Amino acid sequence: MSLKDRKKGAETKLTLHTEHSNSWIAEECGISNDTVTKIRGELEATSKIEVARDLEQGGKIPPCDALVGKDGKKYLASILN
Repeated sequence: MSLKDRKKGAETKLTLHTEHSNSWIAEECGISNDTVTKIRGELEATSKIEVARDLEQGGKIPPCDALVGKDGKKYLASILN
């Protein structure tokens, strides 16, 4: 897969699993944690993170305060990113 494809995959995963940590998504997509952090920041800044479930504000998700690591535990987003 090209880098462009892997970044698109990370964007899709962030859209579907906003609670997953950047490092988890980075490992799954084969890109760096820094790249996922950048993609998440861009999506949050432009309110493009949406999910297929019914959420307030038309399905848009605000920046996460806590993320879930691969170990299944919740962590403050500032610690993981």
